[in-house]
Amino acid sequence: MKTRSIVVLFALVLMALMTACEKDLNFYPGSSDNDGDIINRVELNYSVHGPEKSAVEKNAIVSGAEISGSVNYYFSFWLTPATGDPIALGIFEIRNEDDVIVYISATAENGIDHKFSEPGVYTLIVNGNLGGTSFNFNNIEINVLESGVIPDDPDEIPATSPVRLHNFHIDGNTAYVNVVISKSEYQAQSSANWFHVKRVNGTDWSTNNAVVSEEDSVRFTLSFPATNQTYVEFNAAFHDGSTGGMWLTPSAGQNPSILYSGATNTPYNNSGSFFGMRLNINGSSAELRTYDGILLLSTEDEVEITIPGNNGDGPANDYTIRWSGYTHFFKTEISDPTFRYRIGSTGDYEFLTATVCPTNSEYFQVEIPAGTTGEMRFQFGTGTGSSFIPSLIEMSQSMYYEGTTLELVKNI
Repeated sequence: MKTRSIVVLFALVLMALMTACEKDLNFYPGSSDNDGDIINRVELNYSVHGPEKSAVEKNAIVSGAEISGSVNYYFSFWLTPATGDPIALGIFEIRNEDDVIVYISATAENGIDHKFSEPGVYTLIVNGNLGGTSFNFNNIEINVLESGVIPDDPDEIPATSPVRLHNFHIDGNTAYVNVVISKSEYQAQSSANWFHVKRVNGTDWSTNNAVVSEEDSVRFTLSFPATNQTYVEFNAAFHDGSTGGMWLTPSAGQNPSILYSGATNTPYNNSGSFFGMRLNINGSSAELRTYDGILLLSTEDEVEITIPGNNGDGPANDYTIRWSGYTHFFKTEISDPTFRYRIGSTGDYEFLTATVCPTNSEYFQVEIPAGTTGEMRFQFGTGTGSSFIPSLIEMSQSMYYEGTTLELVKNI
């Protein structure tokens, strides 16, 4: 009798668990079933400016996460998948410390860019649907900081520190990921001539590769063969007069970066001098993992964009500017518009060819070069070179418009 009661109780518990699983899927990146198919496909991503303009952070977040950024810049949030059919759509809601709504989506949307009016602590929730299956992200704490205030919460430091990774994707037979590495180990050399080094599967040594050098970090894009189990190693260095320059130390710190393999010659000779990660291709998905198998980033094969406007300006701005990955869309009455952009507030503009969007003729589209990252300043109008005339009346309808510089400004 006692044995039968235990069996019945176990069956009831099992049924309850199965019912709960059917109602609430845990959308966590990288989860998979026994066949290797990605079953938890929705991610909530964010991009923020830190207290200073040079500190940019992009990553995926889960319910209960905490993020921080400067009140001076937009906080960007978007759901993936953001391309293909269907895309993830949700209602974004932001509340302040008094539980007052400061933003709520008029209709389900793929992403938002929000600039807070004042510093404080806010809460974000996102509820949505992908292909008939609901998802939600709850109790995400947003710490909006005054300019110059730097958070000292150790939880803000990623395990990959001093490295941050973002924009992982595969294009054809090549994998790409954007890399940001802190210069803090050699901060006194922040103005030196910095570069990055890399090798693939212990060979293909490459050095003196270009970086975007900022006061506190360097930025560059890694590219390597999109072949399963490819192991790419990299580091940043500066020229100090010695052969090969002075490299950062992957094993440095009480808690070394999880991108460090943990041994001088594992998996290849001299691996102690590199940060490393492995590409894992699993059916239609791809992942970046550490040497020990910890998931870093994941993506699904890129597909053709079927609709414009996955992210960007909302209804209040008449969806003037839209974007999906590196493809950017804009509305204009000009029949043959031109588009130009630059990264940061200095430097020359690069011009891109604008074409009519084939799936929505209300928009023109341009393709920002893959690997571009930072604060993008852009304009559309007529003419090229010194004869370029920006369409200021149309541009000013966008929330990205910066009236002092007459540019549209957003993170990429």
